This record gives sequence, structure tokens and C-alpha cells, in this order.
Amino acid sequence: MAKTTSRESRDAVGPDPVADFLRAPRPGRRRGEKLAVLVASDLADEIVEAGLRPGDPLPNEARMLERLDVSRATLREALRVLETQGVIVVKTGRGGGPFVAEPQSRALADLLTINFRVLGVTFEEILVTRDTIEPALAAQAAANRTEADLAHLRSLVERMEEARGARDYSALNRDFHTTVATASRNRPLAVMWSAIGEVADGQVVGTSWGEDLRAAGNRAHRRLIDALAAGDPDRAQRVMSAHVTAFHHAMGRDHAAALRAPIRAPGG
Repeated sequence: MAKTTSRESRDAVGPDPVADFLRAPRPGRRRGEKLAVLVASDLADEIVEAGLRPGDPLPNEARMLERLDVSRATLREALRVLETQGVIVVKTGRGGGPFVAEPQSRALADLLTINFRVLGVTFEEILVTRDTIEPALAAQAAANRTEADLAHLRSLVERMEEARGARDYSALNRDFHTTVATASRNRPLAVMWSAIGEVADGQVVGTSWGEDLRAAGNRAHRRLIDALAAGDPDRAQRVMSAHVTAFHHAMGRDHAAALRAPIRAPGG
């Protein structure tokens, strides 16, 4: 018996989202914008309306050309726009083509970095933004965290207390703060925090993660876990605010000139 594919299984229980994609009414296009950008916007809308999920393929080129009534060059440029934005990924080789991408904050961070560099935004402004977002996420995490979230946070703190190298400690610290953001259950704000964090991490500046700074961070993390476990949003917000402010001050002490400078492209 032939093996049933996931696509065939989905067809057996409901309509094909790719077919829905092609049947959906095409939205009107706004004047004054580049055609490829407008087509990219149309495609993004139709991906959502058709219920396509990460890993699902878009229709083949011939079907999209017929559907969208544009030239092959315009369609391909529109797909490149979506790929740059992280909406799709284009795979090469047999079975390749455009597929819906798994959402990642890195794509948003890249776009923000470009815009921030044009505006001349400084590294300190990025840290201030992150300092503003994180306490709000901590407060919401106190109201919405699960026992699994708490268990993971406790495990991370234990590993941070045992970490020897700065690289390992930094990665665990990032995981801790990401878990708090996720525990807030505020997905838009968590994505924004993650993207801003990616922008900050893309700067070739970092703390020395000396023993004193690590110890202070670990104590703050344990106080935060206590506030989250108690379901106390006000205390969680205060603890996180004090924690990120202390980190910001450490950055100002060690890298004052870098904080005042405009941000750079990652690795620049």
C-alpha cells in the first residue's frame, strides 16, 4: 500500500489550503508603491487567509502567475521581498520552491537594524527600549506563567550558577530572559523584545561577565522566580526593572563610548 503523505491526510479531512490560496479574492492594490512590493503584500495576505502553515508550499510559479496576473520578473522579485522579510523560504533542488517559513525574530531584527541605522539610533537607545519592555513582560509572566515555565527557569538558574565560561553564561542568560518573555503569553510584545534583543546582540559589544556581575544576575533571577511563583506582577516588574537597570549601568561603565555611538550592522 502506498504511503499516505501529510498533504494527502490533510486533503482527506478538509480543503487544500493551496487551492484556497488560489481561490481567495485578490485584494486591490494601492497606488504609488512598487508593484513587486504590492504583490508581496498580496501574497502575504493570501498565505494567512488560506491558512497556510510553516512548511506548506506556495503554489507553483505558473499557477501564481495566472492568479496574480503579473510578469514572471515581478513575481520573482515579490518572492525575494517575502524571503527577505522572513515570510517564506525558497528551497532549491528537487521538490524545491517557495515555502511558508517558521516565524523568527531574526528577520524582524534585521529590518529594524536597517531602519535604526538610517535614523542614527544609538546602542544606548536600544538598551533603554529593552529595559522598558522587559519589566512589562515580567509582570505579565507573573500572571500567566505555568509550572513548566517555573521549572525551566529554576533549571536555567542552576546551570548559570555552575557555568564557568562567559559564552555559556551569556547563552543561558539569554534563554532565561526568553523564557520569561514567553511566559508572559503576550506574543506581540515577546516578539518585539526578542527582535530588540537580537539587534543589541548583533553589536560587537559585550559585558565581561565577571564573577560579581554573574552573582548579582543569579540573585536577581532567583528573586524574579520567587515573584513569578507567588503570582505577584508588581514585585516581578520591580525585580526585573532593577535587574536590567543594573545590567545597563554595567554596560555604561565598561563600554561608555559604544553606548553613545549609532548601532552598526551585525558584525560590522
